[in-house]
Amino acid sequence: MRYVSWCLAIFWFSFSLPVLAQKVNKSIKCKGVLAKGESIGTFEKIEVADYFHISIIVKGKEKSFFCGPKVDCDKIGLRVKELKGEKLKVSWVKVDEYIPEAAYCDTHETADSIIWLNKK
Repeated sequence: MRYVSWCLAIFWFSFSLPVLAQKVNKSIKCKGVLAKGESIGTFEKIEVADYFHISIIVKGKEKSFFCGPKVDCDKIGLRVKELKGEKLKVSWVKVDEYIPEAAYCDTHETADSIIWLNKK
């Protein structure tokens, strides 16, 4: 009987923990928009993780941005080989926002728009 009680307790805990975490996370207040800017560089790659990221080379250093809703990273991802090395201007927004998969506020730069400067 003791074994069954432990199994039920573990079962309840494992299913209630995400619900409790969601209730706690709703109270988290992130800072929102912190800065806006532009970066000019050359296209390097699209990275796929929890979210799409676009990487460019600016003054010899790689810089990565989350792909914002206005940037079609799916379409760019299909043309990576063709676009690699192309010059572009990325308008970005630095934000502090809640990331549900991580369950905390994260500060990062999100690409708001891309302009290809010498597109083939």
